[in-house]
Amino acid sequence: MLTVEHIEYLLRDVLGINVQLIKNITIENERLHILFQDFKYTEPCFDFENPELTEQDFEMLDSIWNEIIKNKSNDIGLKSLYTTIQPQNIYFLKLAHYFANEHYLGKPVRLDNHNRITSNSVYRNIHKYLNFPMVDILSDIFNFNYLAINKQEGTVYFTSDFDYINLWSYLGFLKTCWRFLKHIIFLRRMLLIEEFWSYLLSKKHLSRNFMLTKSMFLFKGKIGKTLNVKNIGFLLVEKTHKKYDFKNDYKQLSFKEYLNNIMGNVSFGIHPSYNTRYNPDSLKTQIETFEQIVFELPKYSRFHYLNCCYPDDLLPLEKHHINQDFSFYFPDSLLFRGSISRPFKQWSYTMNRTINVEIVPLSIMDITLSQTLKLSFDEAQKTAQEKIRISLLLGRTCVLLWHNNGMYEPLYKKNYSRRIMLSIKNYIEEIGSIL
Repeated sequence: MLTVEHIEYLLRDVLGINVQLIKNITIENERLHILFQDFKYTEPCFDFENPELTEQDFEMLDSIWNEIIKNKSNDIGLKSLYTTIQPQNIYFLKLAHYFANEHYLGKPVRLDNHNRITSNSVYRNIHKYLNFPMVDILSDIFNFNYLAINKQEGTVYFTSDFDYINLWSYLGFLKTCWRFLKHIIFLRRMLLIEEFWSYLLSKKHLSRNFMLTKSMFLFKGKIGKTLNVKNIGFLLVEKTHKKYDFKNDYKQLSFKEYLNNIMGNVSFGIHPSYNTRYNPDSLKTQIETFEQIVFELPKYSRFHYLNCCYPDDLLPLEKHHINQDFSFYFPDSLLFRGSISRPFKQWSYTMNRTINVEIVPLSIMDITLSQTLKLSFDEAQKTAQEKIRISLLLGRTCVLLWHNNGMYEPLYKKNYSRRIMLSIKNYIEEIGSIL
Protein backbone atom coordinates (compact mmCIF):
# COMPACT_ATOMS: atom_id res chain seq x y z
CA MET A 1 0.00 0.00 0.00
CA LEU A 2 1.32 3.40 -1.01
CA THR A 3 1.36 6.09 1.69
CA VAL A 4 2.13 9.80 1.86
CA GLU A 5 5.33 8.93 3.74
CA HIS A 6 6.45 6.79 0.78
CA ILE A 7 5.78 9.63 -1.63
CA GLU A 8 7.70 12.13 0.48
CA TYR A 9 10.62 9.71 0.66
CA LEU A 10 10.76 9.23 -3.11
CA LEU A 11 10.57 12.94 -3.81
CA ARG A 12 13.16 13.95 -1.23
CA ASP A 13 15.61 11.05 -1.00
CA VAL A 14 15.53 9.51 -4.48
CA LEU A 15 14.49 12.16 -6.99
CA GLY A 16 16.13 14.93 -4.95
CA ILE A 17 13.14 17.28 -5.14
CA ASN A 18 13.17 20.26 -2.78
CA VAL A 19 10.33 19.35 -0.40
CA GLN A 20 9.93 22.99 0.62
CA LEU A 21 8.31 23.51 -2.79
CA ILE A 22 5.58 20.99 -1.94
CA LYS A 23 2.37 22.36 -0.46
CA ASN A 24 0.37 19.16 -0.09
CA ILE A 25 0.36 15.42 -0.89
CA THR A 26 -2.82 13.37 -1.12
CA ILE A 27 -3.90 9.94 -2.35
CA GLU A 28 -7.37 9.83 -3.89
CA ASN A 29 -9.15 7.53 -6.34
CA GLU A 30 -6.10 5.31 -6.85
CA ARG A 31 -3.93 8.27 -7.82
CA LEU A 32 -1.28 10.22 -5.93
CA HIS A 33 -1.47 14.01 -6.09
CA ILE A 34 1.39 16.39 -5.29
CA LEU A 35 0.52 20.05 -5.06
CA PHE A 36 3.43 22.38 -5.73
CA GLN A 37 3.31 26.16 -5.58
CA ASP A 38 2.42 26.60 -9.25
CA PHE A 39 1.07 23.24 -10.43
CA LYS A 40 -0.27 19.84 -9.45
CA TYR A 41 1.49 16.59 -10.38
CA THR A 42 -0.39 13.29 -10.45
CA GLU A 43 0.32 9.68 -11.37
CA PRO A 44 -1.41 6.34 -10.73
CA CYS A 45 -0.77 4.64 -7.40
CA PHE A 46 1.50 1.60 -7.43
CA ASP A 47 2.42 -1.24 -5.12
CA PHE A 48 5.28 0.19 -3.04
CA GLU A 49 6.48 -3.22 -1.87
CA ASN A 50 6.43 -4.81 -5.31
CA PRO A 51 6.21 -2.25 -8.14
CA GLU A 52 5.83 -3.80 -11.59
CA LEU A 53 6.57 -2.04 -14.84
CA THR A 54 3.75 -1.91 -17.38
CA GLU A 55 4.00 -1.86 -21.15
CA GLN A 56 3.58 1.92 -21.02
CA ASP A 57 6.49 2.20 -18.55
CA PHE A 58 8.70 0.22 -20.89
CA GLU A 59 7.64 2.42 -23.81
CA MET A 60 8.68 5.55 -21.90
CA LEU A 61 11.98 4.01 -20.79
CA ASP A 62 12.67 2.93 -24.36
CA SER A 63 11.94 6.42 -25.67
CA ILE A 64 14.51 7.86 -23.22
CA TRP A 65 16.97 5.06 -24.02
CA ASN A 66 16.59 5.70 -27.77
CA GLU A 67 17.27 9.42 -27.29
CA ILE A 68 20.44 8.58 -25.38
CA ILE A 69 21.63 6.22 -28.13
CA LYS A 70 20.85 8.83 -30.78
CA ASN A 71 23.01 11.38 -28.94
CA LYS A 72 25.64 8.90 -27.72
CA SER A 73 28.56 10.61 -29.47
CA ASN A 74 27.26 14.15 -28.92
CA ASP A 75 28.43 15.67 -25.62
CA ILE A 76 26.15 18.70 -25.88
CA GLY A 77 23.21 16.48 -26.84
CA LEU A 78 23.69 14.27 -23.79
CA LYS A 79 24.24 17.20 -21.47
CA SER A 80 20.95 18.82 -22.52
CA LEU A 81 18.99 15.60 -23.06
CA TYR A 82 16.69 16.26 -20.10
CA THR A 83 15.47 19.48 -21.74
CA THR A 84 14.28 17.68 -24.88
CA ILE A 85 12.16 14.88 -23.38
CA GLN A 86 8.49 15.57 -22.75
CA PRO A 87 7.30 14.50 -19.27
CA GLN A 88 3.80 13.38 -20.27
CA ASN A 89 3.01 9.75 -19.37
CA ILE A 90 6.24 9.31 -17.42
CA TYR A 91 5.44 7.97 -13.96
CA PHE A 92 8.43 9.47 -12.21
CA LEU A 93 7.96 8.18 -8.66
CA LYS A 94 7.23 4.60 -9.65
CA LEU A 95 10.18 4.37 -12.05
CA ALA A 96 12.61 6.02 -9.64
CA HIS A 97 11.49 3.67 -6.86
CA TYR A 98 11.75 0.60 -9.10
CA PHE A 99 15.39 1.30 -9.94
CA ALA A 100 16.73 2.90 -6.74
CA ASN A 101 15.34 0.19 -4.47
CA GLU A 102 16.42 -2.52 -6.90
CA HIS A 103 13.13 -4.17 -7.77
CA TYR A 104 14.82 -5.25 -11.00
CA LEU A 105 16.65 -8.08 -9.18
CA GLY A 106 15.44 -11.61 -9.80
CA LYS A 107 14.86 -14.03 -6.94
CA PRO A 108 16.85 -15.71 -5.68
CA VAL A 109 19.59 -13.18 -6.32
CA ARG A 110 22.89 -14.43 -7.74
CA LEU A 111 25.83 -13.94 -5.41
CA ASP A 112 29.57 -14.16 -5.98
CA ASN A 113 32.05 -15.93 -3.69
CA HIS A 114 31.94 -12.94 -1.29
CA ASN A 115 28.11 -13.07 -1.07
CA ARG A 116 27.79 -9.85 -3.07
CA ILE A 117 24.96 -9.29 -5.52
CA THR A 118 26.16 -9.42 -9.14
CA SER A 119 24.76 -7.96 -12.33
CA ASN A 120 23.65 -11.47 -13.31
CA SER A 121 20.76 -10.97 -10.88
CA VAL A 122 19.25 -8.20 -13.03
CA TYR A 123 16.22 -9.13 -15.16
CA ARG A 124 17.35 -9.48 -18.77
CA ASN A 125 14.81 -6.97 -20.08
CA ILE A 126 16.09 -4.34 -17.60
CA HIS A 127 19.79 -4.83 -18.21
CA LYS A 128 20.11 -2.26 -21.01
CA TYR A 129 18.66 0.57 -18.92
CA LEU A 130 21.39 0.14 -16.29
CA ASN A 131 23.96 1.26 -18.84
CA PHE A 132 22.76 4.77 -18.01
CA PRO A 133 21.74 6.71 -14.85
CA MET A 134 18.01 6.68 -15.60
CA VAL A 135 17.02 7.98 -12.16
CA ASP A 136 19.22 11.07 -12.59
CA ILE A 137 17.63 11.69 -15.98
CA LEU A 138 14.13 11.32 -14.53
CA SER A 139 15.02 13.77 -11.75
CA ASP A 140 16.36 16.31 -14.25
CA ILE A 141 13.30 15.99 -16.53
CA PHE A 142 10.95 16.51 -13.57
CA ASN A 143 12.87 19.49 -12.19
CA PHE A 144 13.21 21.16 -15.58
CA ASN A 145 9.65 20.72 -16.84
CA TYR A 146 7.68 21.12 -13.63
CA LEU A 147 9.87 23.26 -11.37
CA ALA A 148 11.88 25.24 -13.95
CA ILE A 149 15.13 24.09 -12.33
CA ASN A 150 18.16 23.33 -14.49
CA LYS A 151 20.61 20.53 -13.79
CA GLN A 152 22.61 21.11 -10.63
CA GLU A 153 26.39 21.12 -10.19
CA GLY A 154 28.18 17.78 -10.42
CA THR A 155 30.80 16.16 -8.21
CA VAL A 156 33.65 13.80 -8.95
CA TYR A 157 35.01 11.85 -6.00
CA PHE A 158 38.59 10.59 -6.06
CA THR A 159 38.57 7.85 -3.43
CA SER A 160 41.09 5.27 -2.30
CA ASP A 161 40.90 2.21 -0.06
CA PHE A 162 43.98 1.80 2.13
CA ASP A 163 43.87 -1.99 2.53
CA TYR A 164 47.50 -2.00 3.65
CA ILE A 165 49.92 0.87 4.20
CA ASN A 166 53.26 -0.92 4.20
CA LEU A 167 54.14 -3.41 1.48
CA TRP A 168 56.78 -5.26 3.48
CA SER A 169 54.63 -5.72 6.57
CA TYR A 170 51.89 -7.05 4.31
CA LEU A 171 54.16 -9.50 2.47
CA GLY A 172 56.03 -10.67 5.54
CA PHE A 173 59.66 -11.79 5.66
CA LEU A 174 59.47 -14.94 3.50
CA LYS A 175 57.46 -13.38 0.65
CA THR A 176 59.74 -10.33 0.73
CA CYS A 177 62.80 -12.58 0.37
CA TRP A 178 61.16 -14.41 -2.52
CA ARG A 179 60.36 -11.09 -4.22
CA PHE A 180 63.97 -9.93 -3.85
CA LEU A 181 65.25 -13.28 -5.16
CA LYS A 182 63.11 -12.92 -8.29
CA HIS A 183 64.59 -9.45 -8.82
CA ILE A 184 68.05 -11.05 -8.74
CA ILE A 185 67.07 -13.89 -11.10
CA PHE A 186 65.52 -11.55 -13.64
CA LEU A 187 68.34 -8.98 -13.33
CA ARG A 188 66.12 -6.19 -11.95
CA ARG A 189 69.07 -4.58 -10.18
CA MET A 190 67.75 -1.02 -9.78
CA LEU A 191 64.36 -2.22 -8.54
CA LEU A 192 66.06 -4.54 -6.06
CA ILE A 193 68.13 -1.67 -4.65
CA GLU A 194 65.12 0.63 -4.46
CA GLU A 195 62.92 -1.92 -2.73
CA PHE A 196 65.66 -3.03 -0.36
CA TRP A 197 66.03 0.53 0.92
CA SER A 198 62.25 0.73 1.15
CA TYR A 199 62.23 -2.47 3.20
CA LEU A 200 64.70 -0.91 5.65
CA LEU A 201 63.26 2.61 5.87
CA SER A 202 59.58 2.61 4.84
CA LYS A 203 58.19 2.66 8.39
CA LYS A 204 60.10 5.80 9.29
CA HIS A 205 60.49 7.74 6.05
CA LEU A 206 57.53 8.65 3.87
CA SER A 207 59.65 8.93 0.72
CA ARG A 208 60.53 5.22 1.08
CA ASN A 209 56.97 4.00 1.63
CA PHE A 210 55.56 3.23 -1.84
CA MET A 211 52.08 2.53 -0.45
CA LEU A 212 51.60 6.09 0.77
CA THR A 213 51.11 8.14 -2.36
CA LYS A 214 48.95 11.07 -3.39
CA SER A 215 48.59 9.90 -7.01
CA MET A 216 45.00 8.65 -6.66
CA PHE A 217 43.73 12.08 -5.58
CA LEU A 218 43.22 15.36 -7.42
CA PHE A 219 43.99 18.46 -5.41
CA LYS A 220 41.54 20.89 -7.00
CA GLY A 221 38.38 22.21 -5.45
CA LYS A 222 36.63 22.68 -8.77
CA ILE A 223 37.01 21.94 -12.46
CA GLY A 224 35.37 24.39 -14.81
CA LYS A 225 32.31 26.20 -13.48
CA THR A 226 30.10 23.33 -12.28
CA LEU A 227 32.23 20.28 -11.40
CA ASN A 228 33.26 19.92 -7.77
CA VAL A 229 36.15 17.69 -6.67
CA LYS A 230 36.31 15.74 -3.41
CA ASN A 231 39.03 13.38 -2.14
CA ILE A 232 38.35 10.62 0.40
CA GLY A 233 40.65 7.92 1.76
CA PHE A 234 39.12 4.88 3.50
CA LEU A 235 41.21 3.30 6.26
CA LEU A 236 41.06 -0.40 7.14
CA VAL A 237 41.68 -0.31 10.89
CA GLU A 238 40.83 -3.81 12.13
CA LYS A 239 41.40 -7.41 11.01
CA THR A 240 38.35 -9.65 11.33
CA HIS A 241 39.11 -12.12 8.53
CA LYS A 242 42.35 -14.10 8.33
CA LYS A 243 42.60 -14.01 4.52
CA TYR A 244 40.89 -10.82 3.40
CA ASP A 245 41.84 -8.27 6.09
CA PHE A 246 45.23 -6.96 7.17
CA LYS A 247 46.10 -5.40 10.52
CA ASN A 248 47.70 -2.05 9.67
CA ASP A 249 50.07 -0.23 12.00
CA TYR A 250 49.02 3.42 11.80
CA LYS A 251 51.63 4.41 14.40
CA GLN A 252 54.34 4.28 11.73
CA LEU A 253 56.14 7.60 11.41
CA SER A 254 55.77 7.50 7.64
CA PHE A 255 51.98 7.32 7.92
CA LYS A 256 51.84 10.14 10.45
CA GLU A 257 53.88 12.30 8.08
CA TYR A 258 51.59 11.30 5.20
CA LEU A 259 48.50 12.19 7.22
CA ASN A 260 49.90 15.61 8.11
CA ASN A 261 50.75 16.29 4.46
CA ILE A 262 47.32 15.59 2.98
CA MET A 263 44.87 16.15 5.84
CA GLY A 264 43.69 19.52 4.53
CA ASN A 265 43.01 18.19 1.03
CA VAL A 266 41.77 14.67 1.73
CA SER A 267 38.94 13.58 4.03
CA PHE A 268 39.09 10.17 5.65
CA GLY A 269 36.40 7.56 6.12
CA ILE A 270 36.27 4.15 7.72
CA HIS A 271 36.76 0.92 5.76
CA PRO A 272 34.76 -1.60 7.83
CA SER A 273 36.52 -4.96 7.82
CA TYR A 274 35.39 -7.96 5.82
CA ASN A 275 33.28 -9.62 8.54
CA THR A 276 31.59 -6.42 9.77
CA ARG A 277 28.58 -7.43 7.70
CA TYR A 278 28.21 -10.57 9.82
CA ASN A 279 29.27 -9.00 13.13
CA PRO A 280 27.95 -5.42 13.07
CA ASP A 281 28.77 -4.87 16.75
CA SER A 282 32.48 -4.89 15.79
CA LEU A 283 31.97 -1.52 14.08
CA LYS A 284 32.02 0.26 17.43
CA THR A 285 35.59 -0.89 18.15
CA GLN A 286 36.66 -0.01 14.61
CA ILE A 287 35.28 3.51 14.98
CA GLU A 288 37.16 3.95 18.26
CA THR A 289 40.39 2.88 16.54
CA PHE A 290 39.68 5.18 13.59
CA GLU A 291 39.18 8.14 15.93
CA GLN A 292 42.57 7.49 17.54
CA ILE A 293 44.21 7.64 14.11
CA VAL A 294 42.61 10.75 12.52
CA PHE A 295 41.26 12.43 15.69
CA GLU A 296 37.69 12.62 14.47
CA LEU A 297 34.68 10.34 14.09
CA PRO A 298 34.05 8.93 10.60
CA LYS A 299 31.43 10.53 8.37
CA TYR A 300 32.04 8.23 5.40
CA SER A 301 32.22 4.47 4.99
CA ARG A 302 33.06 1.90 2.37
CA PHE A 303 32.85 -1.78 3.30
CA HIS A 304 35.98 -3.83 2.63
CA TYR A 305 35.51 -5.90 -0.53
CA LEU A 306 32.25 -3.93 -0.90
CA ASN A 307 30.89 -6.67 1.34
CA CYS A 308 27.50 -5.16 2.06
CA CYS A 309 23.89 -6.27 1.59
CA TYR A 310 21.62 -3.30 0.89
CA PRO A 311 19.81 -1.70 2.50
CA ASP A 312 19.81 -3.17 6.01
CA ASP A 313 23.60 -3.51 6.36
CA LEU A 314 23.56 0.29 6.52
CA LEU A 315 21.74 0.22 9.85
CA PRO A 316 24.98 -0.08 11.91
CA LEU A 317 26.34 2.94 10.02
CA GLU A 318 23.18 4.88 10.87
CA LYS A 319 23.49 3.86 14.52
CA HIS A 320 27.00 5.35 14.65
CA HIS A 321 26.02 8.54 12.78
CA ILE A 322 28.00 7.78 9.62
CA ASN A 323 26.46 9.99 6.93
CA GLN A 324 27.46 8.42 3.63
CA ASP A 325 28.27 4.97 2.25
CA PHE A 326 30.36 4.46 -0.91
CA SER A 327 29.99 0.68 -1.43
CA PHE A 328 27.03 0.53 -3.87
CA TYR A 329 28.36 -1.24 -6.99
CA PHE A 330 28.18 -4.38 -9.09
CA PRO A 331 31.61 -5.97 -8.54
CA ASP A 332 31.41 -7.86 -11.84
CA SER A 333 30.46 -5.06 -14.26
CA LEU A 334 30.37 -1.33 -14.93
CA LEU A 335 26.58 -1.02 -15.05
CA PHE A 336 24.98 1.75 -13.01
CA ARG A 337 23.67 -0.14 -10.01
CA GLY A 338 20.27 1.32 -9.17
CA SER A 339 20.48 3.09 -12.55
CA ILE A 340 21.63 6.11 -10.58
CA SER A 341 24.78 8.16 -10.11
CA ARG A 342 23.60 10.77 -7.61
CA PRO A 343 23.55 10.28 -3.81
CA PHE A 344 20.25 8.83 -2.56
CA LYS A 345 18.71 6.82 0.27
CA GLN A 346 17.04 3.44 0.25
CA TRP A 347 13.91 2.25 1.98
CA SER A 348 14.16 -0.60 4.49
CA TYR A 349 11.19 -2.91 4.24
CA THR A 350 12.16 -4.67 7.46
CA MET A 351 12.24 -1.37 9.38
CA ASN A 352 9.44 0.21 7.29
CA ARG A 353 11.33 3.48 6.96
CA THR A 354 14.14 5.25 5.17
CA ILE A 355 17.63 4.38 6.38
CA ASN A 356 19.27 7.68 7.19
CA VAL A 357 22.56 6.95 5.41
CA GLU A 358 23.13 8.51 2.01
CA ILE A 359 24.35 6.05 -0.62
CA VAL A 360 26.91 7.47 -3.05
CA PRO A 361 27.12 4.92 -5.90
CA LEU A 362 30.56 3.80 -7.00
CA SER A 363 31.21 4.40 -10.71
CA ILE A 364 34.54 2.68 -11.46
CA MET A 365 36.90 0.53 -9.42
CA ASP A 366 40.45 -0.04 -10.65
CA ILE A 367 40.45 -3.82 -10.24
CA THR A 368 37.18 -4.12 -12.21
CA LEU A 369 39.11 -2.95 -15.25
CA SER A 370 42.30 -4.94 -14.76
CA GLN A 371 41.31 -8.09 -12.88
CA THR A 372 37.56 -8.65 -13.35
CA LEU A 373 37.12 -7.55 -16.97
CA LYS A 374 40.82 -8.21 -17.76
CA LEU A 375 41.07 -5.22 -20.11
CA SER A 376 44.26 -4.09 -21.77
CA PHE A 377 45.52 -0.59 -20.98
CA ASP A 378 43.95 0.90 -24.12
CA GLU A 379 40.64 -0.90 -23.51
CA ALA A 380 40.59 0.15 -19.85
CA GLN A 381 41.35 3.76 -20.73
CA LYS A 382 38.54 3.91 -23.30
CA THR A 383 36.08 2.12 -21.01
CA ALA A 384 36.85 4.33 -18.01
CA GLN A 385 36.55 7.53 -20.01
CA GLU A 386 33.18 6.49 -21.41
CA LYS A 387 31.79 5.62 -17.96
CA ILE A 388 32.99 8.98 -16.61
CA ARG A 389 31.50 10.78 -19.61
CA ILE A 390 28.08 9.16 -19.19
CA SER A 391 28.16 9.67 -15.40
CA LEU A 392 28.78 13.41 -15.66
CA LEU A 393 26.79 14.29 -18.79
CA LEU A 394 23.64 12.31 -17.96
CA GLY A 395 24.11 12.11 -14.20
CA ARG A 396 25.71 14.44 -11.71
CA THR A 397 28.16 12.30 -9.76
CA CYS A 398 31.19 10.15 -10.55
CA VAL A 399 32.96 8.12 -7.87
CA LEU A 400 36.37 6.62 -8.64
CA LEU A 401 38.04 3.97 -6.47
CA TRP A 402 41.77 3.46 -6.95
CA HIS A 403 43.56 1.40 -4.27
CA ASN A 404 46.69 2.95 -2.84
CA ASN A 405 48.79 -0.18 -3.41
CA GLY A 406 47.90 -0.31 -7.11
CA MET A 407 49.56 3.07 -7.62
CA TYR A 408 52.95 1.38 -7.14
CA GLU A 409 53.48 0.16 -10.70
CA PRO A 410 56.11 -2.57 -9.99
CA LEU A 411 53.77 -4.23 -7.48
CA TYR A 412 52.67 -6.82 -10.05
CA LYS A 413 52.94 -7.51 -13.78
CA LYS A 414 50.91 -5.42 -16.22
CA ASN A 415 49.86 -3.01 -13.49
CA TYR A 416 48.49 0.04 -15.29
CA SER A 417 46.51 1.60 -12.39
CA ARG A 418 48.74 4.66 -12.03
CA ARG A 419 48.78 5.35 -15.78
CA ILE A 420 45.02 4.94 -16.07
CA MET A 421 44.50 7.36 -13.19
CA LEU A 422 46.75 9.94 -14.86
CA SER A 423 44.75 9.66 -18.09
CA ILE A 424 41.49 9.89 -16.12
CA LYS A 425 42.59 13.11 -14.44
CA ASN A 426 43.43 14.63 -17.81
CA TYR A 427 40.09 13.49 -19.26
CA ILE A 428 38.09 14.88 -16.34
CA GLU A 429 39.86 18.23 -16.73
CA GLU A 430 38.81 18.14 -20.38
CA ILE A 431 35.18 17.14 -19.90
CA GLY A 432 34.82 19.44 -16.89
CA SER A 433 35.26 22.43 -19.17
CA ILE A 434 32.00 21.66 -21.02
CA LEU A 435 29.81 20.84 -18.00
